[in-house]
Amino acid sequence: GGGAEEPGAEDEDGWADVGHGTLDWPSLISTMRGIGVKLFVLEHDKPSDASRFVRRSMATLATWN
Repeated sequence: GGGAEEPGAEDEDGWADVGHGTLDWPSLISTMRGIGVKLFVLEHDKPSDASRFVRRSMATLATWN
């Protein structure tokens, strides 16, 4: 998942949708691609709105051309 706290996400135990927390995803993606990662799994341990999590996270993944 987002893996890092998103402000206002207290009801989700600090989890954030991918691309909406505090992690530096551009650097992480660059590093992962550099070592050959080809599969990404989206995870959120406590989404208050699972549809929102999928929608926002997939929109973020779509920007990782």
